[in-house]
Amino acid sequence: AHGAVFVRQAKAAIEGGAFHNDVVCVGTRECLLYHEQAFEDVAAMQAAVRAAAEGLFEPAFVEIKAADLPLADAVSSYLFNSQLL
Repeated sequence: AHGAVFVRQAKAAIEGGAFHNDVVCVGTRECLLYHEQAFEDVAAMQAAVRAAAEGLFEPAFVEIKAADLPLADAVSSYLFNSQLL
């Protein structure tokens, strides 16, 4: 079934100051850019998005690793609170 996908934000992200998911994740069209620590279960999130998108588009997932961008820096910079072009 196509439609909305509800995914649990990671407790670590919430405790790290990501009070909204757009502080650790941004999506435009078929691309979802997210921090490695954004979701409790990344594999389940990807599976749910793929299932919702089936027959419509192929999702492109881009994960930013914590080693490249610590969660605290992601939250303080608001990098994900933007728009992908």
